[in-house]
Amino acid sequence: MTEQLLAQTAIITLNGAVTYPKGPRSKPILNGTLGTNSEALAERLCSMDYSLSVETDGRTFCSNRRQTTETLRNRQATPAEVVDWEDIDFAKVSKIAADGEGRFINVDEYAETFGVEVIPEMSGTFVNFLPQGIDKGSALRAYANQSGLDLHHSIAFGDDLPDIDLFDEVGTGVAMEGSPVELAAIAHHVIGSCDGPSIGDFLKAEFLKRSPVTEGASVKRVLTEGD
Repeated sequence: MTEQLLAQTAIITLNGAVTYPKGPRSKPILNGTLGTNSEALAERLCSMDYSLSVETDGRTFCSNRRQTTETLRNRQATPAEVVDWEDIDFAKVSKIAADGEGRFINVDEYAETFGVEVIPEMSGTFVNFLPQGIDKGSALRAYANQSGLDLHHSIAFGDDLPDIDLFDEVGTGVAMEGSPVELAAIAHHVIGSCDGPSIGDFLKAEFLKRSPVTEGASVKRVLTEGD
């Protein structure tokens, strides 16, 4: 059962900008980039003294925080490669995350000026900037079309507002403990913290209930990551 689960697992990361069809070590599918606007957007955000995380090609990560690349490598699960700020290829930026460090970020200004999709998280002090029309739901649809995945038989896990688009696409939405009320309200289940065994326990129970033997066919599942 474990081998079958792993073979049929996809991970959606970067809030939908990038899809990893077979987990974070696989070759990513880039669903969109910020294009020529990304460098000007990053410069504006830096001028406001926001802390930025910039991801390119689904594999490269950098930040304007005053940390060494080694420190950043130790703190980031994905992407695999951390580069210096000066080495960013802005033509390939798939996501910029801005941390206001407690200050509210006026998202309307940036969305209109730079033509990007803006997805604030919880209090609006942390904001994701994505290509227009790209979100976790669109990334999942793209993967489903490529793979023939039945989203009705898919499970999504999330813990923040960007996961609402994800839950709209799947048969089962599972909100984690501490999720905003908007997400919990549309979830089919609310389980424990991301830091504990809650996801594993939930999947184990689901697969025992819906084993391929009892249903007479292979049951595909999609695991999704909230940031």
